[in-house]
Amino acid sequence: MGFGKVGSEVARRARGLGMICIAHDPFASEAKAAAIGVRLVSLNDALAQGDFFSLHMPLTSQTKGMFNDDAFSKIKKGARIINVARGGVIDDAALARALDAKQVAQAALDVFNQEPPPADSPLINRADVVCTPHLGASTTEAQEGVAVEIADAVIGALKGELAATAVNAPMVPAEVLAELQPFVALSQGLGTAAVQLVEDSGFTDVKITYASPRGDDLDTRLLRAMVIKGILEQITNSTVNLVNADLLAKNRGLRILESIVPAEGRDVLTSMSVALGTSKSRFSAAVNSDNDISVSGTVKGGTPYLTAVGNFAVDLAVQVCLQA
Repeated sequence: MGFGKVGSEVARRARGLGMICIAHDPFASEAKAAAIGVRLVSLNDALAQGDFFSLHMPLTSQTKGMFNDDAFSKIKKGARIINVARGGVIDDAALARALDAKQVAQAALDVFNQEPPPADSPLINRADVVCTPHLGASTTEAQEGVAVEIADAVIGALKGELAATAVNAPMVPAEVLAELQPFVALSQGLGTAAVQLVEDSGFTDVKITYASPRGDDLDTRLLRAMVIKGILEQITNSTVNLVNADLLAKNRGLRILESIVPAEGRDVLTSMSVALGTSKSRFSAAVNSDNDISVSGTVKGGTPYLTAVGNFAVDLAVQVCLQA
């Protein structure tokens, strides 16, 4: 429950132990989940299907008291629950009642509604509950690791780099992120350029084509998110970022179609193109032979360039202000 950085890492390990993993997180990407063999489901489906519940969501108005009497009545009898998120996502009294009724067989709690929990808490001194005192990242080694990670992240942000550990953003390993960095600005720039060519009419399909020597091994999640960000920032008043780009695109009815074509070379990418499924353009030359508005680009010397609008070749540097 909750499929951000911690939740996804727990899922990786659970999969390694042979468990079948499902997840509920309204802001998670289906592609991200599928990449590690996890299926995203609704809250009710998660409650009905789960045998072990591991909680990793923040405490918000939507998650406060999420596990209450009603939720516990929907789970399988004898399920186990682990809460290492925030105490408020579980109603302590409701959990105690579920334990008494054997609806929940066992619970492991690192967090509580009130910390430290009062001596008369119904969850303390029970054989079916394991309690720890909100340890989180409290070990000496973890504290040192967090300090180093924060310092590196701040330095990277001040340099204008994207963070590999952004919460709920597309999970891209640091080494892959370093390779894709020059194409991040290009992706957003192509999305921005393409949507500004659309006349006052709608479109549904967004076709993204990557020319890459990597073939199907290319990880496109970050680049796709940046294309969507470039498009949506021009047509919505919502704050668009790497976390919610896919969700906002889905909510607006956009269908994202990705394809990878083989290319020669040693770089991770040689070029990209973005096509919008409409022929109604402010600039008729922007419409390609497939009756789509299309733009293409590449990176030269670390700088993104627009190389084609429709079927016409251009050579224009792309300037984008990146905000993840």
